[in-house]
Order: sequence, then structure tokens, then C-alpha cells
Amino acid sequence: MTLLSITPYECEMAYQWLFQQRKHYPANADIWSFRRDWEVNKAQLLDSLNAGHYVFSPLKHIYKHDGQVINLWSSQDALVLKVLSQLLLTELDLPKSCMHVKGHGGLKQCVAGVQENLKDYQFVCKTDVLHYYESVDQHLLIEQPHQQIDNKILRRYLYQVVQELWSMGGIIVRLTRGYLVAAH
Repeated sequence: MTLLSITPYECEMAYQWLFQQRKHYPANADIWSFRRDWEVNKAQLLDSLNAGHYVFSPLKHIYKHDGQVINLWSSQDALVLKVLSQLLLTELDLPKSCMHVKGHGGLKQCVAGVQENLKDYQFVCKTDVLHYYESVDQHLLIEQPHQQIDNKILRRYLYQVVQELWSMGGIIVRLTRGYLVAAH
């Protein structure tokens, strides 16, 4: 099995990104213990990740005081996801039309493209499908990257993310197409 080749530099860049994302989190958030122990644990995390032994924790389903619900990866899992997303950019052959990907133009280029083509169309339709990601067929989502990704370890990590477990008030659940089903 081909190991991953994530470098300490890539791991450190993901750590810096993570800290910037979570620097305003409350004092009891896991980012603070993760940050405190980073120097001790980063080599072991990198070894585990490269060897294919890393296992994601259940995604936390958190209810905020204002009633809003957020889904939150642990700090360590968020760092691993950042590293893997950077690795995927080199593995996947993404078309330039994927403007949300860094280096593909972003929102400004997308808006400019729409404006440029307005003369050819009478109507413009903007959509935002409610709960779109929860409705994606997970089996199809898992199979698509296999066509471009040869590394079995990277595919295993993608499978873990798609087949994530959620922690909801101490109960572990698994998301299937749009519904939460209790995992026993």
C-alpha cells in the first residue's frame, strides 16, 4: 500500500490555518488543548496520517444558545481535513469551471462570466437548494474519486469523511441520504 507523503511543513501550515479559524472560540473549546499539546503530538499525528492509521472522531452536532445548530469537527480532525483537501487539489483533475477552488477565479470571475454572457440570455436563474449536501447519494460520492485517486489510503480517508458518524447529545448517529439513523 502506498503511503501518503504529507510533510511537516504542510501539517504546520494547516495548523496555522486552523488556529486562525478558531482563535475566537470559547475557553472550553478543544482548540486550546490541541494548541497546548501541538508540539508534542504533531510528529505522531503526521506518522499516523501518512501510514493510513488515522481515524476521524464523530462530528459534533451542537445547539447554540440562539437555537442555531452547527456541525463541528474536532480541532485535530479539522486540521487533517485541511491537509487532505490540499493533497486532493494535486490529485484531482478539477476543471476551471470549479470557480470555488483556489486559483480558479472565485466569485469575482464567476460574476464576470455571468455578466459577459447576459447578452446571450433573456433570463438568469440563481438557485440555492436547501439541504443539498444532505441529499447527495453517498455511494456515488464515494465512487467518483476512485476514478482519479490511486492512493488507497487517501480513498480510505475520503470514505471516512463521507460515512461520518455524528455525536448528538451522547448518541452516535450515522447520516444516510438526508436522514439521521441511530448507529447501534
